Amino acid sequence: MSDDNTAPADDKPREAQQGAEEKPREDWNKLLNSQNEVIKSAFSLLAAEARKGELSVSDSERDKFHVTARTAEACTAIAARLAELTENARTSVAGVRRPLVVLADADTAAVHAFVREDILLAALESRVRALLPEQESRERVLTLATGVAAAGSLLTLAGEAARIFRSDRNLAYTIADLSDDVLLDLVAAQCASDNLRYPAGELDRLLDAHYESAYARRLEALLQQKTELAALGDKASTVLDEFGSLLNRLAEVPAGSKTTLLFTLLRGELVRDALQTEDAISLSVGVISKGGTSMKVSHSLKSDTLFAAGGLIVSYRICAQGKDARLLTAGILVEESGFKEVPFR
Repeated sequence: MSDDNTAPADDKPREAQQGAEEKPREDWNKLLNSQNEVIKSAFSLLAAEARKGELSVSDSERDKFHVTARTAEACTAIAARLAELTENARTSVAGVRRPLVVLADADTAAVHAFVREDILLAALESRVRALLPEQESRERVLTLATGVAAAGSLLTLAGEAARIFRSDRNLAYTIADLSDDVLLDLVAAQCASDNLRYPAGELDRLLDAHYESAYARRLEALLQQKTELAALGDKASTVLDEFGSLLNRLAEVPAGSKTTLLFTLLRGELVRDALQTEDAISLSVGVISKGGTSMKVSHSLKSDTLFAAGGLIVSYRICAQGKDARLLTAGILVEESGFKEVPFR
């Protein structure tokens, strides 16, 4: 009887003791879980998802040099793609390369100026022939012009932040300090050199004393007739006034240009002659946008780092010239370098 009575009394303290042991274990697990959450919040690499920092955008440019360097990388890549596209277009069915003319914006503007002034010069020649009929008639050279699509705007590139400790990112969009002509220089350098004309790279020829220009010869022939025209008195006064206007115009530097109109016209004549080569094709490239982004990443557990990205967007047009003038192909190329860390160590 006494054994039966003591058993229940012994069980109750045992249950209480078991409960007391389980509670500390549960509290310990909660503490461990809480510590894990703190660690994951502080060290994003240990978390299932990286903790995101704040993103801000600066209203001023930053680090133009490294953005330009990244854009130059993109420029080189696009030049290689353009050279490949052009090579495909200029290879004929017989496997012979067609002549290629690589046109800069200034080339197209020069051709347009040349066409306009060539017409005015021909009109003046006509009036002089009417006054001096003994002068031999001169045959006009047919002209051919082509166009280039070009524009400029800010390229806003964005990329993923580095997957590192919690970081705040500040972006500054920057226009690359890179001349549009650099792209065409790279394209011309990578194209096959046989039957290649790159007028922008041939401008020194215009300064050579032995360079021959049909336009310059016609202009010189007219100037040699000024004395005879002056002898005609009032009858030739209008034509002489036109002579004066022409010479003043040729000596001026047009707005947006760095050279005199005469030099621009000689460049236009050079380009036109290249375009008139039999079976020639032309490549026109317009830079739509160039630039990139400087990104400063502020870390919670390490020093700030700086990244730079750059890119280029261009349009291109490949045309057949001459009697069979037509558009062969056109398109837009986009190239981005991606973010690279700027080393300060």
